[in-house]
Amino acid sequence: MTLLLAGCSTSLEYTKADLENNPDVGYSDSGYYRLVFKDKKVISVPENAHLVPDTDNNVVGKLNADNKTGEIVVAGLATKLNGNINSQVGGHDYNLSFLVTDENNLPISSINYLIFNDCNDEVYPGITNANGRTFSVSTQAECTLSLGIPE
Repeated sequence: MTLLLAGCSTSLEYTKADLENNPDVGYSDSGYYRLVFKDKKVISVPENAHLVPDTDNNVVGKLNADNKTGEIVVAGLATKLNGNINSQVGGHDYNLSFLVTDENNLPISSINYLIFNDCNDEVYPGITNANGRTFSVSTQAECTLSLGIPE
């Protein structure tokens, strides 16, 4: 098995409870929030949020109808080491996904993969989507996910 890991990012979605219980987050009772990902770059935000002008890590928005932020994708939130990623920030659980790219950093779609969770020894098989991304796996902060690409 070959481990191929490129362009990892972390998809985070916070609940109202996550925001209320986090002293590092700006949150108001009316559902507005502000999240700053220090030394990281936000790749995408949900439609009910935006990046603060002249920043690439400062997100402001309003919770959706489900009292969640929606998915925020952050580059550099995962530590790359021998094909493993370790979540570093987030709520109680982390939604982590991999982006599989070629040597030119272009996404590779329709690639079979396996995601391994070291906390529960579960293996999640799948096929990368049209954007080269695996599905997100929800896990706890202390867990390590590994991506395997069968040859």
